[in-house]
Amino acid sequence: MRLIRGDEVCEVNHEGLVVRDGPATRRFLTIAHARRAYAKAIADRLATGFVEMPDAHADLEARAVFADELLERGDAQGELIAIQLALRQAADPAHRAQLERRLRAHLITCHDELYGALAPLVRKPGRGGRTGARPAALEVTWVDGFADQIVLRHVAGSALHQTYAAMRALPIARHVTRLVLGEPGDHSYVQLINTMIAVGVPPLLRSLQLGVDARDPIHGGDLRPLIAATPGLVELDVHVASGVLGPFTSSTLRRLVIHAIDPTPVLASTAPALVDLELRAVAGCATFAEKLARSPLLARLQRLTCWRCNLEDIELSMFELHGRRFRHLESLDLRHNRFSARAIADAREELPNLVTDPPG
Repeated sequence: MRLIRGDEVCEVNHEGLVVRDGPATRRFLTIAHARRAYAKAIADRLATGFVEMPDAHADLEARAVFADELLERGDAQGELIAIQLALRQAADPAHRAQLERRLRAHLITCHDELYGALAPLVRKPGRGGRTGARPAALEVTWVDGFADQIVLRHVAGSALHQTYAAMRALPIARHVTRLVLGEPGDHSYVQLINTMIAVGVPPLLRSLQLGVDARDPIHGGDLRPLIAATPGLVELDVHVASGVLGPFTSSTLRRLVIHAIDPTPVLASTAPALVDLELRAVAGCATFAEKLARSPLLARLQRLTCWRCNLEDIELSMFELHGRRFRHLESLDLRHNRFSARAIADAREELPNLVTDPPG
């Protein structure tokens, strides 16, 4: 949270086990202790005359003000915000092309300042896009001058957890809303997750993806502490073959995508906002769905997806048998499975929300 008192600006952030209050950084033994310390730090600042500043991430006018503030300090991100805000409003093709050239030149000139210790592992933009044969450890999607999405990969010379720690120390990481974590070099996310909890997740993180079409099975470790350490998490996409996903507690998570790992422990989770559950290539999907039919979680769901789960007519008949319990869903998406035309037609009598591939 950014606070202001006259000309004095202060940032107070809670990131996992870490609370940053201006220049001071404090680390706590538990997330609960860190949350209490964060709340107290905010209350203490407000009691001394600070007020909350408009959110520069959500408010375009606040972004422009923030850009001016950064420009006065000589910060490279200030110019980046100004250029991309101008691009947002530029309609003339010639003017847009001029701004895009200016943006590319600025990203090249300020490459080392923006990426710090990771600069040698990040590709610079070229005339035709990104250049360089070596894979990048970090890729940023810039939106209105902010690093909105960051993709991290394991590369030679920098393990994934080391890249994460270095990224988290960069000023641009403060405004990340989506984080995509590639395949770890040792086929396990355990060290990465421990690092994320230790140094903190980006304070505005809303979407987290663990894995991107991994070639080999990946062990996820215990994901529950990471979920607890990400208080604003809205979307979680998990590509792991083993590990502990639940039961977890999250008051904000709305969409959960599970690839391969057993989803059964999720049924005991406390996730009142969860409305979208997607299973992909999950063994025993039909057994899970039968348990889901008897779980309080189902009543809160709006969309259920089971893709590539090797479901056949007999499994579809199970959904039909429990049709009354699945009928409230906006969508029951069972595409990329193997159903006969007759089974689909019969099931649709009980499940008008059913989505399947065309028969045959």
